[in-house]
Amino acid sequence: MKKEESRLKKKSAAQSEVCDDEGALISTPNITEQVATVEASVHTFQTDVSTHLETVNSSLSRLAELVDKAATVERCQAYLRCLDHIEHLSCSLQAAMLVDSIDKAIDTFEEFVSLREKLTGSTCMYLMNYLERTIRHWHKVLMDSISREMSAIMKFMEWPFIAAINTQKPKSSATSEPKVIKSNLSKIFKQLLRIQLPASIADESKLHSIIASLPGYKRPLLPMRLLVEPLRKRFKFHFYGNKQTNSLDKPEWFFTQLLTWAKNHAEYLSTVIQPALWDAGYKFVNANLEFLKALHMLATEKLISCMTEILYDEHLFSHLIHEALSFHSDMLQLHEYPEDWPSCLHALTAEEPFSKWIVIEKKFAQEKMDKMMTSSGAWTCQYNSELDDDDHAKTAECAESFIALLNAITERYEHLPYPVCQLMFVCMKQELLEDYRVRLVQLRKELSPSTPQYLAILNTAHHIISVLREWVEQPFFLKLQYQASLLVGGGETLSSVLPSLLSKNASYQLPQSIDESALEELDCHLFESSVDNICSLEREMIKTLTKHVVAELKTKLKAYADNNHSSWTGLPHLKHKDEQVMIGLSVTACDFLLHLQTCLQLTADGLHKRLFSRFSQQVAQELDSLIYTMVITANHFSEGGAIQLNFDMTRNLFPVIGKHTSKPENFLRRVKESCHLLTMQLGDALLLKETLYDSLHSMTGKHLEDPIALVQEQGVNRLSPEEVELVLSRRNDLLRNC
Repeated sequence: MKKEESRLKKKSAAQSEVCDDEGALISTPNITEQVATVEASVHTFQTDVSTHLETVNSSLSRLAELVDKAATVERCQAYLRCLDHIEHLSCSLQAAMLVDSIDKAIDTFEEFVSLREKLTGSTCMYLMNYLERTIRHWHKVLMDSISREMSAIMKFMEWPFIAAINTQKPKSSATSEPKVIKSNLSKIFKQLLRIQLPASIADESKLHSIIASLPGYKRPLLPMRLLVEPLRKRFKFHFYGNKQTNSLDKPEWFFTQLLTWAKNHAEYLSTVIQPALWDAGYKFVNANLEFLKALHMLATEKLISCMTEILYDEHLFSHLIHEALSFHSDMLQLHEYPEDWPSCLHALTAEEPFSKWIVIEKKFAQEKMDKMMTSSGAWTCQYNSELDDDDHAKTAECAESFIALLNAITERYEHLPYPVCQLMFVCMKQELLEDYRVRLVQLRKELSPSTPQYLAILNTAHHIISVLREWVEQPFFLKLQYQASLLVGGGETLSSVLPSLLSKNASYQLPQSIDESALEELDCHLFESSVDNICSLEREMIKTLTKHVVAELKTKLKAYADNNHSSWTGLPHLKHKDEQVMIGLSVTACDFLLHLQTCLQLTADGLHKRLFSRFSQQVAQELDSLIYTMVITANHFSEGGAIQLNFDMTRNLFPVIGKHTSKPENFLRRVKESCHLLTMQLGDALLLKETLYDSLHSMTGKHLEDPIALVQEQGVNRLSPEEVELVLSRRNDLLRNC
């Protein structure tokens, strides 16, 4: 029964599935119709949207055109309002001028300037040009009006104070001027400072391009320009055109005139003009410095004018540079003109004149070097004989002249405004130092080491090294070294980098201040290569001198060794101290020691102390080696012979060298230790020899004493154990006891 019921259920389920499938098939056409209807609706909607968008876009385009037109109209209205405002201001200013209301006219002028500042960045170029022309026009009108009153006051003050008038009626005190004059002067200063044009509006066309391009250059204040204008006219009259005072070979004339004006007006500027500036609100402006800046610009303009005419005349150009440097130095020292302010030296740093300056400077320096090295007293001391004991008395005139030349060059470029130009001079000095070193090398090759001139050349090299090492510790050169380290990198050299920087812009910006931590990171100094090269020459010359002296001493020492050969082995043992006291210097050693003493004394008289100290130490070390090989290891010594050798060395050779070198035994250690080994007690020597032999030659392999420790116990540190054994084998008494 259960199986039958199950079968019926399955049949029923199958029939139901068949019915569902038939229903689905019947409903499919209806769904297709619905999809088609939806698609048609979507298409219709898309068409409607596209049509609407086309209509809207057309409206938006028309609206955008209207907005643009409205914006254009607004800009035109603003443009016209601006023009109307400019016209209104002009009318107001003109009306004020007609009724001589200067203060009201200045107020209106300030509105002009304020309007110009508000329009900064505007693309309406024609409007901006019109506004600026209008401002300059009214500025000129106001200037004409105020300057007439200013001229009247200047006339009453008898300004400017040229030399002739200044001697008759000096203006030296503020109390010498009436209060009304000072009051009027203060009022005019305020008016002039109010109408002073901003840098963006000021007409700089009359300024030379070099002056206009000066870093941080600002024209002097308007009142100061008016005060300088009479001097400018006098300057132009006397030092331009065909006047006799306009002489290209006498630039000192116009520089001296400017310095005279600076001196004549200094006190009056401080006592009268300075208070007027303070009253006008310019508390931090120094009237005297502003006046000096204006004079510097006069000098700069004239300098530029002169250089275009004499650039290719070496002597005139060099003289012009010299006078310009002197003028700038006087301004710094006598009038305390700030070193970082614009000056006439900026004109010298332009690429063409500066390149010419470097060439001329080097050429003249080389000519002076030729003269100083070929003069009759080139290698003699220029000091008095009373300084014979001083190292300065051993410095040749040629060395002093060369250092003086380098110092003079330094003084000429140390105040230049740009580090790039200063570093180019440093490169030139490096070339001069190398040129001088080569000349010393050539002279040295032609001389015998025994001549005084050879010693003078050695002293010269040492003196130059000492001076260069002092220079690199000076703040000026430390700053240049720091700046040079910022320019050079990647294997480049300073001399290869600088010309390209100069051709681009001499004012290439480098930091003027130095971080102390950066100084510690500097791994070299400006004159390192020069110092190294000259030090190499110095070492080579000392070595040559040492070889020369030792070669002469070697002949004397050979005679001492050969003639005393029989004495070393034949002298009897001196048992009593009285006998040892009576011992004297070997006759054959006299010639050797006398020659040594003479050579050392002559060299000491001719060399600087430090040089001679190095030389005497090298001679002592060479003698130490020669005596060890030619005398000690080449002979056998009896007890008396060893005592004689010890006496010759420690009581005669050591004092001769010790006269010039402290602790000569430190440089004659082989001789000292050998004498100690040859004269030590027989028992001690025998024990040392046997113990040392066992340590060096034992074949048993058992643990033995360290031979080095053995000899060090006897105070022997320079000789090796093998050398100690060799010296002990020179003792006859040890040979008899073997």
